[in-house]
Amino acid sequence: GAMTLVYMKKQLSPCTQFLRNHAGDALLPQFTADDLTQYDGLHNEKIYLGYHCLVYDVTEGKDQYYGEGKGYHYLVGRDATKQLEIFGGDIIESKYPKVGVLAE
Repeated sequence: GAMTLVYMKKQLSPCTQFLRNHAGDALLPQFTADDLTQYDGLHNEKIYLGYHCLVYDVTEGKDQYYGEGKGYHYLVGRDATKQLEIFGGDIIESKYPKVGVLAE
């Protein structure tokens, strides 16, 4: 019936929709989940995390927040959107530079 059509239409992922509305961000380099794991401050001196389809460089907060053994180290090297929506996402967006987009 008509209901099955709704499911068969390919939904745009939230990130695809986001990047259509933020064309400037779409030009940033793409990071897959695997790429991002390298930016945990251990494999690489840079520390990145994903939030709302974007990748942020939080290296500047290494000694205080994001380095190994620090309170927010568990957020780095991955898409931390779920955790940052509860607390801290606005700080990330205002304080740290965007360096990429999360690949689908």
